[in-house]
Amino acid sequence: MDELQKHLDAFEVYFKSKQKGNDTTTAILSVESQCNVSERTIWRWHKEFNWDDREAIRSSEINKEVQKRTDSNIIENKTKYLTYYHKLLDKLKENGFNIEIKSPRDLDLIIKGALLLQGEPTEHTQNTSDITQKVQFRKKSQESILEDEGYEDETE
Repeated sequence: MDELQKHLDAFEVYFKSKQKGNDTTTAILSVESQCNVSERTIWRWHKEFNWDDREAIRSSEINKEVQKRTDSNIIENKTKYLTYYHKLLDKLKENGFNIEIKSPRDLDLIIKGALLLQGEPTEHTQNTSDITQKVQFRKKSQESILEDEGYEDETE
């Protein structure tokens, strides 16, 4: 069967319904009511023209485009805020505000301010819970082996 404009229009209704979060059956019923075609016919078109695959591909393409725009906006905002931060520091200097870095703390505050504006973390922490658990397990294992061998725990 050749795909005609009525099939394309029906797919558009189906696609929009799926994008609203509806399941396939609800989307099919939506096409039926809006296009005045029987449910059985819509199901046949759905299968014949591979609507689910087309919907998935189109959704993926839309999501990629949205992600690109979002990433672009984030980059633009970070650039704008960082530029504003530098201009503010320059203006403070021009107005006689002493921004000399006299201590590591001063440098730390300036760097953290810039990192925050860029959405970057200002602190790095190491999760030691896994390491602690492994050490505790090894210690218990060693104690268990010593106990099995008849040695007493010298710490008691």
